[in-house]
Parts: sequence; C-alpha cells; structure tokens
Amino acid sequence: MFSRAVERTILSLSFATILLAALATACSSSKPLSRDDFGQALCRRLSQCCATAGFTIDASQCVFSETTNGDVFDPDAAQRCLNAYDADLTGACSHGVSGACDGVYRRPNLRPGDSCGYDGLCEPDSWCVGPYGASVCVRVHEGTDGDGPCVGSVDAAGWRSSFGATTVKADGVVCAAGFYCDGTCHALPKAGQPCAPIGCADGFGCSPLPTPHCEAYAAEGEPCDYTLPCTSPTSGRSRVGYACGPGLDCGPSRTCQKLPKLGASCGACCGDGNYCSHSSTCEQPLPTGATCLCYGEQEADCPQCASGVCVDGTCKAIRQSLAYLCSAWVRGPG
Repeated sequence: MFSRAVERTILSLSFATILLAALATACSSSKPLSRDDFGQALCRRLSQCCATAGFTIDASQCVFSETTNGDVFDPDAAQRCLNAYDADLTGACSHGVSGACDGVYRRPNLRPGDSCGYDGLCEPDSWCVGPYGASVCVRVHEGTDGDGPCVGSVDAAGWRSSFGATTVKADGVVCAAGFYCDGTCHALPKAGQPCAPIGCADGFGCSPLPTPHCEAYAAEGEPCDYTLPCTSPTSGRSRVGYACGPGLDCGPSRTCQKLPKLGASCGACCGDGNYCSHSSTCEQPLPTGATCLCYGEQEADCPQCASGVCVDGTCKAIRQSLAYLCSAWVRGPG
C-alpha cells in the first residue's frame, strides 16, 4: 500500500503533467495575428493617443482604414508594431515608433498590365493608371517636352498628377518636374503665356485677368499685397494682386522681404521654424500645454505649437500626422 506522502507526490506530478500538456496545447494552437485583430488592437492604442489630444474618435473608422487596403499583411511585423506602442505609448503618440511599424503592409508588386486599385499595389516604378474600375499597372519612364504618350506628371515637390487617359498600356511616360501632361509632355508656361491645366513654371503664378496667364511672383523689395501660404509649392497657385514668391514674406511695409528671423516684424511667415504671431512678430513655437489660437482645420496644422497641434486652445503632445487622422476619425454628434 502506498503511503500518503507517495500519493501526494504522484498526484502533484500528475497535476504538473496535465498543466504542462495544457500549456503545450495552448501554445501549439495559438494563431498568428490576423489583419482584423491587428486593426482592432492598433486602433485601441491610437484612440488613446487621440484622446490625450482632446479628440474623441469613432474607432470603427480607424479599423476600416487599417483593414480594407489591398496590401500584403505581415503578422510578425504587426506584432512588433504593437509591442513598440506598448513599450512607450506616450512617446508613440508624440513622436511615433521610429520605423517599428514598417513592413506591416507591403505592396503585392503587381506587374505592368495587371489590374489595380491604386499605386501602392504596383511594383516599384509603376503607377496605377486608367478609368475607375479599369485601372492597370503601368511601368513609367521620365519624359520631357514632346515625349509621350504620357500618363501623368510629377512636380518639384514630388506631387503626382495623373492624366485622364481612357486607354492605357503596360508602359508609359511621366512628365518630369517643369512639364505637364495632356497626352504629350509640354514645358510649363512662363510669364505672359496661357496657364497650363496644373499652373505655371517654377516662380510664376496664374493670374486670372483679363484671361488666365502666367506672371512672375513679386520679388524681394517689390510691392506686395499678401504672402503665399508658408508651406506653398513653388508653382501652380492662382494669383490675385501681388503675391510674394516662395521663401519671401509680405512684411508690414507691404514689401516682399526674406523670411524674417526670431523677434523681427513679419506679415505672415517666418524663417528658422518660427511663426508670425498676432502681434506681427516672429516668435518661437509654444510648448505642450501652452495656450494657442488655432481653430477648425488649423487645429491639426497650428504653427503656434511646437507639436503643430492645438486643440481647445491648448498645444497638445501628439505628432501632427496622427492629429490629422484623429480629426478625420472624430466622432460626430449623437
């Protein structure tokens, strides 16, 4: 007959064996992170980031945007992304996760001639071109004046503009910066020439009267009425009156001047990352928690705040790119 001590030993060993078996079964049956689970988990974390900046978002909009793209999903990279957020959520909200989420989605690298929904699905150096529902991947080559047939153009800032072709082939031309596409590449017009569909050459704006034509922006020392938006591209903007060209500010004396420095008088824009205050003086951007005066769409692009984000009159510690998403996902009334 076994002693009670032996019985207890056998029972404890049996329990340990059962526990180990259960753990082994659980581990072997664990599944890789799915696209839907990742979208839900990431959006819970992003919701917290948005909340710290005063945005109450509809998380379903976030989940939809994360789970409905056509890219290839990598579950291991997705888990690393979530781990990076969990390691320092406050830092992730304000500064991002330093590439830890790179590789979660990757393009399927569709080949030229394959059907596509947007550029990200095509292999490198290819665009998704064509009418809605009938777009295909097109391998593109840089073109200049007279080259074609073209499928679009790229400006000096890297912005793409597609040409509305009804039929496309597997290879096409993209007009380089300084050129536009209307089926064939043409040089952007300059002073006195009719404005192109996408504007004028670098340093010129499209003046509407008496007929749309290109004019040079006001240069340093010339009279001015206003300053272009401080982050304006260098061409293609409509011009009314006299506008200072990019890199210049229409100062209080109504004369174009180089972007003023800290403490100097300004009309709209300042240099060195400073902003033009309501007292028309260049000042340093405000820290998190400071009072700011940006409203509506400017909340997520407020030059007064070092973070670029002003919500309910306060500078918030949230990266600007995420603030744009938060404002797009904000929960409506009701």
